[in-house]
Amino acid sequence: EPSPVPTPPAPAYSPKNLLLDGYSPVTLLKDKKWVKGTEQFAVEHEGMWYLLTSAEEVKTFKSKPAKYAAQFLGCDPVLLWEDPKVPAVRGITKYAAFYDDQLYLFLTKENRDTFKSSPDKYIHSRVVLDLDQIESVTR
Repeated sequence: EPSPVPTPPAPAYSPKNLLLDGYSPVTLLKDKKWVKGTEQFAVEHEGMWYLLTSAEEVKTFKSKPAKYAAQFLGCDPVLLWEDPKVPAVRGITKYAAFYDDQLYLFLTKENRDTFKSSPDKYIHSRVVLDLDQIESVTR
């Protein structure tokens, strides 16, 4: 009798690729509230981690991850668009914004304001990112 194929282990949670400073993207989109999730409900999507508040939120996130995940792997779309040669830089929660029910993160208030003045210019650019192309800015 053939032995069953082992299922690969789920990736281990890594705070290195944590987005939204641990705030739940599901609560943020649904209730427009910043509520911290917990590692117990950590979910990985495209190499990035999100902390959710409950098993129910995990189910909701996994049913439509693209709806809840930060766009461009959390990188600032203004920086991506304006200088494609520069490594992608993650935005920060302080300068988050929704557009068309999609979450975008920006590095500065100026970039967020620039985006808000003509968002379609930035979201319709085709950007392909690898995790190793993203620089984390530590403050």
